[in-house]
Formats: sequence, structure tokens, C-alpha cells
Amino acid sequence: MHSLWDGQAIAQAMVSGLTGNAALYPAPPVLPAALTTLVSAYTTAKNAAIAAVAAAEAATASKDDAWRT
Repeated sequence: MHSLWDGQAIAQAMVSGLTGNAALYPAPPVLPAALTTLVSAYTTAKNAAIAAVAAAEAATASKDDAWRT
């Protein structure tokens, strides 16, 4: 499951940039902690989706094997 646009990497870079340059961004449009929470939720959902795809592929293979025997 890959995307041409990697929002996760961009968000992590934004957190690093906002945190490392707090003097330049005293009132950012999104707080780094809030963005970190969003990235964490996204990562959890992405990993669950990857696991679901793997489980579906395994179930399909098992079904196909049962039909062949």
C-alpha cells in the first residue's frame, strides 16, 4: 500500500521544522503536538489497513487452496 504523495513524511517534517524553529513560528497554524497526534492516528490506521489487506490476501489464498483440494 503505497502512495505517490506521502503526507506522513511531510507532516513529520513540518513537526520537526516548527519545533526546531519556534522563534520563526511563534503561532503556527497547527501546534506541533496536535500534528504529532494526527500523524500517530494516521500511522495506526495505515498499519491496520496494511494488516487487513494481508489478512484478506491470506484468506483468499486459503479459500482457493480449499477449492483445489
